[in-house]
Amino acid sequence: MAPQMAALLVGQTAHLVSIPSSRVNQIKRGYSPALVLAQRVATSAGMPVMNALRFSRAVVDQAGLGIDARRQNLEGSMVAKPGVHGKRVILVDDVVTTGATLLEAARAVASAGGVVVGFLTFAETLLKIDHEYLKTRTKN
Repeated sequence: MAPQMAALLVGQTAHLVSIPSSRVNQIKRGYSPALVLAQRVATSAGMPVMNALRFSRAVVDQAGLGIDARRQNLEGSMVAKPGVHGKRVILVDDVVTTGATLLEAARAVASAGGVVVGFLTFAETLLKIDHEYLKTRTKN
């Protein structure tokens, strides 16, 4: 899949920056899916990868959180290394659900003087909705 994703980046002059995994998930998995994806896409596209983001505080697992809770959980949780200053950046994540993680990463990159020019994700998943709750809200 990396070559197909790399084909989308033809002509781009930017650094790929992976979204970090939480420490707990990094230890549990033994690797960072977003970093692996960024490295493979970079190899196919001939683009540089920067390990430029980290969490500055602990965050709770996003699974089971709604849209607002995800945003609040991540708000102010990431910092970017000074090396992104003046760089064009494409953020890379394995899965996007609500976009809260990508938005927080973009905020961190911008705060460090970088410019986010795009996002690249392998998959999108829909936020699980409480269908029983929705039924009660839509009955007349």
